[in-house]
Amino acid sequence: MMTKRAHMAFASYNSVYGKVESSWEKKDGKIVYKIVVPSNCTATINLPGMEEREVDTGEYVIEGF
Repeated sequence: MMTKRAHMAFASYNSVYGKVESSWEKKDGKIVYKIVVPSNCTATINLPGMEEREVDTGEYVIEGF
């Protein structure tokens, strides 16, 4: 649960395949999510109010509500 005081969060993990990153920030009244999936990997992105989706290696920026 996000509070009115929190305006961003960031986490990363150095896996054997590379760095996995996930962050969000409040920007212009919306929440912007950034997800980085390392090479030769897939991920499931599951965000509040959005349909779950499978993604491949890459960087993803998703604007929420």
